Amino acid sequence: MSDSLASAPARSDAAGDMVVSARMGLEGDSVVLLRMPGSLVRRMWKAALLLTVLIGIALTAQSVYVSFRDMHIFPYWDMMSLQHRYFLDSLPDFLLYRDNEHLPFVAMPFFIADNLLFKARGIFLIAGLLALNAIIAGLILDEMRRAWGKLQLLSFAAAGTLVILSLFWLIHYENLLWPKQIHMYLSAAFFLLASRLLAGTEERMKAGSPPGWTGVLTAGALLSASMFSFGYGAIGWIAALMVAVSGRWPWRATGSLLAIFALNAAIYALFYKYATATQHSNPLESFASPFKLAEFTVAYFANPVFRLLHPLLTEWLARGIATLTSLAACIAGLWLLLRILLLDRRSAGRIELFASLLILFAFGSALMTAVSRLKFGIETAGSSRYAIAQMPFWIGLWMIAMASLRKRPVPRDALVAVAGVSLTLLLVPSQLLYARETEALSRYHWQGVLAIVNGVNDDEVVLKAVHPIREELAVVPPNLAKRHWSVYADPQPWWLGQPARDLFRVEAPDRCRGSLDLVSDLGRLKGQSYVAGWAWDRNADRTPDWVVLVDGAGIVRGLARSGLTRPDVERALSAAAGSAPGWHGYVAAPAPLAGTEAYAVLADGSSICQLTRNAPAKAGDGVH
Repeated sequence: MSDSLASAPARSDAAGDMVVSARMGLEGDSVVLLRMPGSLVRRMWKAALLLTVLIGIALTAQSVYVSFRDMHIFPYWDMMSLQHRYFLDSLPDFLLYRDNEHLPFVAMPFFIADNLLFKARGIFLIAGLLALNAIIAGLILDEMRRAWGKLQLLSFAAAGTLVILSLFWLIHYENLLWPKQIHMYLSAAFFLLASRLLAGTEERMKAGSPPGWTGVLTAGALLSASMFSFGYGAIGWIAALMVAVSGRWPWRATGSLLAIFALNAAIYALFYKYATATQHSNPLESFASPFKLAEFTVAYFANPVFRLLHPLLTEWLARGIATLTSLAACIAGLWLLLRILLLDRRSAGRIELFASLLILFAFGSALMTAVSRLKFGIETAGSSRYAIAQMPFWIGLWMIAMASLRKRPVPRDALVAVAGVSLTLLLVPSQLLYARETEALSRYHWQGVLAIVNGVNDDEVVLKAVHPIREELAVVPPNLAKRHWSVYADPQPWWLGQPARDLFRVEAPDRCRGSLDLVSDLGRLKGQSYVAGWAWDRNADRTPDWVVLVDGAGIVRGLARSGLTRPDVERALSAAAGSAPGWHGYVAAPAPLAGTEAYAVLADGSSICQLTRNAPAKAGDGVH
């Protein structure tokens, strides 16, 4: 008889302790390898759940902070096109704005409100999309709560934290920083409200109550609002119709939804901007490549997993694990849809149906994106903009997993604890990396804004960091300035051309430290200059936000802003470590700007302090 270990099962004994035992050979006595008191196991689970919640709160708060810190403070890309139409179109035409392939009619009042009530600063829109994101999370958590079974508050909070994190994780940075993206969050919120109505309707049908007209028509209205907030709302319609048809709803309810959808489709066809079709892949060519579509779909859902792992693993390893995980999840998702919607519909509960709508929406968004973007390559599946449509897939799978364990709270809580700690700890390096990236993007965007405000033609930056169409750039910034909107709502742009002594009190040079280190045409500016240096406010013990460039006549000729890292300064001045004391800006005059000096605007906003000039003052002195 062999003395080898035959098995090592874990179980709970009569006292509630966790016991790991093994049997010697095939018929030997059982030997206890490990005994852990049940109270210790429960404390470890609670600690893991609490850690998940605390890390989740911290990361969510950071995302909200970063959204406001690094938001696009000036109309950016499509937002510039939207503002262009606002200034040129009549109000009725603007309300029927056609945004590429999308018709964001429902979102237009929000843009008008931001312009008229909040001076086009974008803060209202960022606050709105963050609020909508919180509402989306709340709707999902409420569905989870309904099916949680015996409610253990801490485990539910930890499971919900993972849902919240998936929505506020900075993988969504392109959506969270761009005020225009409120239309995507409106679409998602309307779809989820409709999904709750549909899931509740089927729940009542199983209890013997037919669908009510009010519920059906409200669901149709919500799905219409979703479709006319963002084009992905059409996928929500298709998902809803699949649920109604596969569930054999009464023909009047199904027919009503079909009729409303047909009306939506007709309106969309009437207003669709067909000129944008040339900017996308040919759908017929895309459908002729089913394996490419499948590959795109797997890459689409692999993106969050890859972004989670990439900060810790080599790219090929992270991508390999992400691809295999996504492939397995896609197969599981398709099987779950087949089982819940067709094979075992009668036993499917409300949460399973709601989660199925999320998964259907995610698969539909992946297919729509693949059909329109396939010619640009598989890598486009990894765009941060699509994360808002990728996450419902993973949230749906998570909800179904939780629902399947509703009557087994112990393994459910253990799963939540392990998944919670693992995922939140993995999220930390990814979140920090994204926060650094968004800060760099914000600096670059600000550089383009500074060029515009200073009247400098730095197309190399402006056409990339702000907007690529010169005709629209010629219209929007002057109209914003005329109305004192956007950055022109702040005093800084209006300092230009004013005598510095009328604006500020000049303090002694020892109030600050810093220098003007660079005056350059960058090899592309014609008769204009880019300037850079560093500054430190000694009294306030912080980096000044603004620097003004004053010519020999005492007139403010240039505006610069801080936020650049300067490792050399931060090493020499310990108080400035991590404060990004570097500044940069422009002056609409040729280098070397002889007679022009840089002044830091101190913390009180009403006084300035002259900085040392290290940049050569003569054209022959090697201005760089």
